[in-house]
Amino acid sequence: MDSYDPFRPHLEKALNYSAEPFLRQQEGSERLEPDQSPLTFHDRHVSAKLSCQRVINFPEIGEVLAKVCDETIAQFYAEGYKFSPTKYLVSEKESPFSVIGLLDDARNMNRRYKRSAGHFSSLFASTFFHSEIPWSFIFDLIWNYTENSFVSESTLDVFPERLTIGMSQNVAQNQIIQEEVEMLSLARRMSPHIALWQFFPLSTAGKLIVQRMANDHFQWQIPRTKGITNTSLAEVPQDVRGFPWNPEHNKLEQVLTLTHRKTKSLPDILLSQKKSRRVSIARKSHRVAKRRIDIDQYIQHAWARAVETDSTFLVFNCGMYERIGIRHRESQTLYLSSLIDPVKCRDPAYGKLHIGLHTAIAEDMTERFVKMRAPKRIKVAHSTHNDESVKQVALLTLKYGVYCSPAPATFLRIGNSFAHGVNEHFKPTKKSHFRPSEYFELVLEAPFDDDSVGVAHPAMLSITLESGETLQQDIVVKFAFSAEQHARLRDEYRIYTHLAYSKDIVEGILPVHGLFEDQDSETLALVMDHGGQSLRQLNQSSPYRRDDFKVKEITSCHHALRNIHKAGVRHRNIGPDNILIDDAQSATIIGFGSAVVDEQQGSRKYLKEMRRLGAAFLGNHVDPEFWASD
Repeated sequence: MDSYDPFRPHLEKALNYSAEPFLRQQEGSERLEPDQSPLTFHDRHVSAKLSCQRVINFPEIGEVLAKVCDETIAQFYAEGYKFSPTKYLVSEKESPFSVIGLLDDARNMNRRYKRSAGHFSSLFASTFFHSEIPWSFIFDLIWNYTENSFVSESTLDVFPERLTIGMSQNVAQNQIIQEEVEMLSLARRMSPHIALWQFFPLSTAGKLIVQRMANDHFQWQIPRTKGITNTSLAEVPQDVRGFPWNPEHNKLEQVLTLTHRKTKSLPDILLSQKKSRRVSIARKSHRVAKRRIDIDQYIQHAWARAVETDSTFLVFNCGMYERIGIRHRESQTLYLSSLIDPVKCRDPAYGKLHIGLHTAIAEDMTERFVKMRAPKRIKVAHSTHNDESVKQVALLTLKYGVYCSPAPATFLRIGNSFAHGVNEHFKPTKKSHFRPSEYFELVLEAPFDDDSVGVAHPAMLSITLESGETLQQDIVVKFAFSAEQHARLRDEYRIYTHLAYSKDIVEGILPVHGLFEDQDSETLALVMDHGGQSLRQLNQSSPYRRDDFKVKEITSCHHALRNIHKAGVRHRNIGPDNILIDDAQSATIIGFGSAVVDEQQGSRKYLKEMRRLGAAFLGNHVDPEFWASD
């Protein structure tokens, strides 16, 4: 670097940056402990080929990332580029204002990093990626804010549109920029998040998790159902080869050879099951005990999130300590750095380490995402049967994307079925072992667009009769994960209960086969028939369908809404996403999460719903407030 380079002081300050020391801990911070397991429902259903099998210490990570930083800067200058000091805007130090909750909780550790090392490191990585457009923030650290004070997540995301801001009159240069925008857009469609940060509080529990992560006895948790084993569906994504952060290039060949031998090779088929004559289910514990901190669960949750985003790099940070992880896909191994102190880190300095980290993330993303293509969906045939409506156990398997449940999740019935012709009230069973004819199976595909209550998936339901014959049916499973979603899904189920027990049969609503609860995560699932595609989807795929079809659709839907109103229910969220049309142009109305029982059938609010129904079919309202829930 030229000693007279005006940017030199800024560069040296960034490279030598260390985090500000914590002068004191706020009263109460030491008591910050987790109040729930970090594992989500989906974390236990990651494909066996994609799960983490071992955690290994990789002390060379800091040295490797520092080398990435040094070599990238040297190449930047060798190619004739210079840093522009005019648009390099970096805060001198962390602002003490706008503290969320306790000063030392996970959200503030997240914010502290984002506004310091996370900020300037992504700036440098963006400039290295496209040197013609400096400080473009193509890569930006995004805080996924929640109310959780013990675990807070940020992701490094891709913003290709920011490159176009710097396009000039140079046609050749603009062509290069456009090609890079297209490449980055492809990467963002595959996964908008390319690296993952997990922050913990500066408390005894938070520090303990980061300190003790590198252990030799890691255990991945799967659903506790016994008697059915699923063979993995997903193919293993490729690791980037030839880059210095790949563990294969850093004295770990012997370890990798051993881990490769331990990794089982599974056949690449859609879904293969090994099924015993009896299935054993586990039940949730009702004992109230102090929650033990299971460090493996925090590793599993972070790894599962990295699998979802196909990220290579994971960072664990509690403010005082940090570890950088590399997800090696082929050996299913998480390589963790030695413990890093953001305040005292000197060789390399914390700033150089993280500029190298963000640069490595960008290079890894570029190499892996260029040739990716979107996966194809699988369609299944439709048939009908109601035997599932009296069974108390649903064994649920995820089969899409990165998910292929190693064992199915056990969902126990907690609510009656309201399917046509089913009048039985269920009685909770205390059994733990079931024959195939005593449970039904659900295999879920990728979810529809997010529902206002939870997340809904198309699924294939399979029932084995006493005769051994297997029947299948297209079905929809709607999940509720959080406490708020639980409350709304139970409200929706209560509306279906009210409609089912009204004095007249209410037509135009889907048969509901019951409400179920997962015994591992307490996730709720509402199981119902598949009613076709939404009116919005139909209008997009077949905007010019025959007029007599449209008349049948709106007549059927009008009749359904009148029946719902007659039963004393006001939907409060009628719109093109909550109207389903089947192949016979029959309509059903869904999405009762905002509905209320309202006996004033002649009220203006009922008339407003009828107007909204007409607008949904005619498409003559674009005002978002018109479609907002009442």
